[in-house]
Formats: sequence, structure tokens, C-alpha cells
Amino acid sequence: MTNQQWTLTHTPLAFHNSFPPQARPRLSLFHGGWFITYWVLFVPCLLLGFVQLAMLTPSGDDGPLSVLVALMLAAVELLSAGGLIMLLMIARGTPKRLVAMAVGWGAVIATMTAALVVSPPLLSIADKLGWHTVALSIAAAVPEEVLKGLGIWGLMIIGRSWWNRPWHGIVAGMLVGLGFEAIENAMYALKLSSLNPESSVHGVIGIYLLRLAMGPLPHVLMSGLVGYAIGKVLCEGPAMGTRDRVLILVGCMGIAMTAHFAWNVQFPADAEMMELIVYRGIIWCLLVAIVATVIVASRRRLKPLRQAGLEPAVTIYRRL
Repeated sequence: MTNQQWTLTHTPLAFHNSFPPQARPRLSLFHGGWFITYWVLFVPCLLLGFVQLAMLTPSGDDGPLSVLVALMLAAVELLSAGGLIMLLMIARGTPKRLVAMAVGWGAVIATMTAALVVSPPLLSIADKLGWHTVALSIAAAVPEEVLKGLGIWGLMIIGRSWWNRPWHGIVAGMLVGLGFEAIENAMYALKLSSLNPESSVHGVIGIYLLRLAMGPLPHVLMSGLVGYAIGKVLCEGPAMGTRDRVLILVGCMGIAMTAHFAWNVQFPADAEMMELIVYRGIIWCLLVAIVATVIVASRRRLKPLRQAGLEPAVTIYRRL
């Protein structure tokens, strides 16, 4: 927010839409610093994404088909899981363009920045130090959660005409995490597709489905928790006090990073698959329990407001 003075009008979305388009204030994304930053990062990261896909394309005649299958599986995951997220009461009133931008941050900006810029040097350092068991944890847990968190924060500011309640941070976080996870699954599926003796296409399908089966949507859960903290700070910060704002940010980010770190720990080669399944299953259940708790608590706060016709609501900003 700049030093300019603003008037804010918080009004139910249904009331706002009851007026003809030409007679009501136009709602739009805020074209400030975060909006510019988003597109400055998105365009080059998208180009890097195409380069990355080209580098991951398996050799052989079915290489291009493997890429297509990987992207189709990612699209199915995005549409199915994204549809379920948007069915949540706390997501009502979110415009499609804001959904697309949130998914885009996770799928393009956060994924490419982590995979090509931040994580490789951390992974190299961990390997050189001999920390092979936690190398992937070190390379992913902190940078990926920070990158996704920055996107959630920026998107809450860009879309604050609609995302104006604490629970909207959960929505933003889950959408960012979903975009990140779908593309990460596609990249891993392409990278490991050659392990399948039949064809790279079978390999892509097998690896993608295996990653989903080993714990569906962990990035959605972790980013949803981070988004909860960011939503609380941005929407209720003045009433919370500095100490409480710091505690909730550090606490939620700490839980997400710890879960991410533990999730990526590498088991010995001779370990039983069931051990890994149980291990990740425990982490996944804990994440589900925590995120479900904050969603249910947010829904309890939202439900009476919806019954009174006050939510979903939009915030109209006018310069004085």
C-alpha cells in the first residue's frame, strides 16, 4: 500500500452484483509492485519451463508423446483437485483469473525458480558434505516453502478486492501448492520414465501415479498451512499485535518446512517399501489433521456470515 489515502467499502458480493455493471464500481486486480513482479518473473520462468521440458524429454520415438502424457496428467490433477478446492465454502467468490494466477505462481514461478536456481546449489553442497540422506530435504524444504509463501503473500495483495478474509490465505496457499505439485510430478515422471522397461509413456504414467499414491497433495497441505498464517497476518494483523503475528508466521512456516524436510528424507536402498509408506503416511495424516482443523475453524467463523448474507464479500478501494 502506498502513502496515498484510500477509502475501503466492504460489501456483500451478491449486493454488489445486484447493480448493473455500468452502475457499480469495477473490481480489478491491483496493478502495483506485486503485480509487476508477478509478470516479470512469470514470462522468463515460463520460457525456462519449456526448456526444462525439452531437456527432460525421453529419447526415442515416444519422447514427445511422453511429454504430452505428463502434461495431461498434470492438467487432470489441476482440474480435479482445483475443482475440489473451489467447492470449499472458504473459496466462494474467488474469481477465475485469481485462481489462474495462483496456480501459475506455483506451477511456473516457484517450480522453475526452485528447480533451476535455488535448489541445485543446495543439493550440491549437501552431497559434497556427505549428507545424502537429507540432501533432498535441504534442497527443497526451505527454498520451496519460502518461494510459495512469497507468492501467497503477493497474490493476497494483488487480489485483495476478493481475498479479504483470513481464510482466503488458505485458498491462495492450496492453489499455489497445487500448481507446484502438478508440475513437479510431471517433471519427476519424465525424469524417471526411462526406468520402465516397456516404454517411457508407461514410465511417465507409473511414476506420476506412484507419487500420488505415496501421499496425495502434500504441497497443497503445506502451502495451505502457510497461507493460513499469511491470511491471518494480512487481514487481522492490526488486531493481533506484533508478537502474535510473528508467532503464527514462524509457527506455520516452521511446521510446513519441518514436514517438507521429513517428507524428503531418503531411506536406505535396502529399506522395505512398506516402511516408507508408513513413514510418509504418518506425516501426511498429521498435515491433513492440521489443515482440516484450520479449515473447519474458518468455516465455523464464515458460516453465520454467509447465513446473514454478508459473505462472500468484496472490498472496494477508492483513492481520496
